[in-house]
Amino acid sequence: TACTSAKPAQTETVWAMDTACTISLHGGGVSETASLLKTLDKTLDNYQEDSAISRLNQSGTISGNDTIYQLVSETAALQRFGDSVDLTVGQLTALWGITTDTPHVPTAAELEPVLKTISPDHVTAADGTVSLTDGAQLDCGAVGKGYSLDCVKEALDQSYGTVSMTSSILCYGEKPDGKPFQIEIRDPSGDGTLGTVSTDSCFLSTSGGYERYFIADDGKQYCHILDPKTGMPAE
Repeated sequence: TACTSAKPAQTETVWAMDTACTISLHGGGVSETASLLKTLDKTLDNYQEDSAISRLNQSGTISGNDTIYQLVSETAALQRFGDSVDLTVGQLTALWGITTDTPHVPTAAELEPVLKTISPDHVTAADGTVSLTDGAQLDCGAVGKGYSLDCVKEALDQSYGTVSMTSSILCYGEKPDGKPFQIEIRDPSGDGTLGTVSTDSCFLSTSGGYERYFIADDGKQYCHILDPKTGMPAE
């Protein structure tokens, strides 16, 4: 994704949520946004052993962490409208290891006990404490970028521009000339663009299996987007 603007902006790129995050803002806030993204990354990245989410996965409970409490609570509220996103897929993503150096196609026997750990009923948020039960492990990959951009939007003040986390982007504020943001969507099957979205301030997000995948010994390509019901990558 990319943004075009008539005036130059302050720009900084940081690595967070396992992707390059490009901050391009007019009116300040770039360094603060970069710092916020790094802090959120250290909290929500379950692949970092010392992150707060990893500590929750290891101990089964965490108290006094507003970020994780809010994220779990808001995701639970969204799950009332559908069940295709579930934070408790941590054991499943670990079993596949698609984003690691040792990806693995699990057998039905390996999947069966792991699928039993996946359920919104296995994570609760109450009185400032988040708790896990029944072997559940959290993986925030499906919502971490969007939640982080929510936090960025709340922190920004009197500026405009974009914060791009590659597959998720925040278009913030209003351009002085009143023109919309122009966001290009990459073609997943080629090097060009699929199209351009012309929009006022908003969030945009895409998901695809064309960047994060592995090819197994049988020659089949398996992407990182996993179905929490079947335990298999989405087709």
